[in-house]
Amino acid sequence: AVWKYGVPGDYNFDPLNLYSSCGDDFKGRKGLRDVELSHGRVAMLGITYFAGWEALTHHPIVENNMLFHPNALLPALVLGATAWQQIYEVGPLNEYPIEIKYTNEGEMKLNRVKNGIAGTMAKVSASGAENKAKLDELDDKFDIYAAPGKFAKSVRST
Repeated sequence: AVWKYGVPGDYNFDPLNLYSSCGDDFKGRKGLRDVELSHGRVAMLGITYFAGWEALTHHPIVENNMLFHPNALLPALVLGATAWQQIYEVGPLNEYPIEIKYTNEGEMKLNRVKNGIAGTMAKVSASGAENKAKLDELDDKFDIYAAPGKFAKSVRST
């Protein structure tokens, strides 16, 4: 069945329910069709610009773009933005000054991250000190710190 305000070819196919966002009437549907046309035209102008720029410069415009080549920068940016949003929230943008404050649990999460980093650093430094003590003990028994120098000296003498 054709929707009563439709146009030829409009069989009321709207799986994302976009028509209801602009009002499911003649003006809403006409507005969405106009927006779709204008976005399509802007996209065509954009791709034409890309082709023209590549023709003028003989250099690909998307050669080193993080959106077209797999690398770790884009996932790192997304991860950082997601982590930031877990801790901070931005106040209303129509008020001056724009306020950045902790979320309800943001300060607690930030303290947990700081304590986790401090704990990890303490474990690493304790492990390093323990390993240094073991190596010092082995040096006392076998003189291992002098071994590389002795080896280099013997190689040079040959």
